[in-house]
Amino acid sequence: MDQPAARLTTHLASLGLAGKLPSAWALVPAGVLAAAAALAATVIAASGLEVKLSEFAPFVALALGMGLVTAYAHFRKMEPRFAHAAAIVAAGTLSLLFCGLISNVGLRLRAPTIDAALARMDEIIGWDVSVAVPAFTAHPWLIDSLAIAYNLSGPVAAGCIVLTLLAGRTRKAWELFNTTLMTMQAIAAISIMAPARGAMAHFDLLYLQGNGLPKGAGIYHLAAFDHLHAGTDPRFGIADMSGLVTFPSFHTVLGLLLAQALAETRFAWLGVAASTIVIVSTIPIGGHYVTDILAGTLIWLIAAVIARRISSPSSS
Repeated sequence: MDQPAARLTTHLASLGLAGKLPSAWALVPAGVLAAAAALAATVIAASGLEVKLSEFAPFVALALGMGLVTAYAHFRKMEPRFAHAAAIVAAGTLSLLFCGLISNVGLRLRAPTIDAALARMDEIIGWDVSVAVPAFTAHPWLIDSLAIAYNLSGPVAAGCIVLTLLAGRTRKAWELFNTTLMTMQAIAAISIMAPARGAMAHFDLLYLQGNGLPKGAGIYHLAAFDHLHAGTDPRFGIADMSGLVTFPSFHTVLGLLLAQALAETRFAWLGVAASTIVIVSTIPIGGHYVTDILAGTLIWLIAAVIARRISSPSSS
């Protein structure tokens, strides 16, 4: 700990406040969520959509309820993991809500789609999705395995945070959660400035639906995307909420979280293997460009470095 921080700690101790102020790894979600809330409000106002806020009230109530549980657990000096779990649920609920509102309502701002640019970037890299995806479909067992990995990546990443917390690795749990929180909001913000319909639509690979690819692979979001980006419906409710982001790839982040969770353990190799499988699955199952994956990886790396730094013992 540097000298200014040491002096501050000594001063707080003299006031009887040391150990009573939230650590950086607990304060970061508040700052990120405040920024996300401001952006969501701005996007809603600029979109001209009438958002049915009452339909989202239960999620806000859940977050507030978990916040109260967190405060009560601290006040009663209950099991610390219980308080941390409630805090993560509260912040996670708001994060999902704001991310969904930003990425969905933000499409009504009608920024130009960037699929052509993403395809050109892939070409520069030396990758052609229109060739690679049909090649994947020649191996049904591979497609089935990748579909399972893609669909389970979210629940497994969430499970990693839960299990890490239950194992008593509080700082690691907050590191994983803060990484998720920061990447989620950053990707949502970028996606409304650079929306994309996805590689399946751009390269007209729809003929592979049910003919080598599971139905919905890479196009499950298209109807909702077009409804918001080119539609005229003046209202937006909970039923309109969907996962619409192509660029950057959030599933890439979910995959990398698995490696991050198991890093520095004897199962690190398993995390790397699982991460690789999920990332590969984003191409035939998620309909992503390689450029989406690279952008998602960069955002994850920046967030992970920040999350690890603020979750280190010296940040407390």
